[in-house]
Amino acid sequence: MAETGALTPFNFTMRSGDTQIIQATAKDLAGVVVDLTAALVEWSIYADAFEGAVQLAKSATEGGPPSTEITFPDAVNGRFDVAIDPADTEALAGRYYHEAQITLAAKKRTGLVGRITIKTDRITT
Repeated sequence: MAETGALTPFNFTMRSGDTQIIQATAKDLAGVVVDLTAALVEWSIYADAFEGAVQLAKSATEGGPPSTEITFPDAVNGRFDVAIDPADTEALAGRYYHEAQITLAAKKRTGLVGRITIKTDRITT
């Protein structure tokens, strides 16, 4: 499980075309859990940390329209999950940068950063 806050990188590896769930807990810089009630969470994969095009983007607002991309299993305790579906990564392979931004009460913070390595899946059917 990833924890946000002090921006400790959350790096992981997966296979292209696989299902992956990123489970995260939002914390402030002091390590205190952030209540995500009514928060907007945006998560993206980029070709590079400082440049490059967005390869995949997902977003959801807690309490807003139901989303299968980002869910809030325990918003009061800072929990959010990002669902990566098979179609999201079928055409991707290599090293990428991923980041989640949390907007709460008109304040934005980068809540999760890291590298994602996507390896080509040998079985493609």
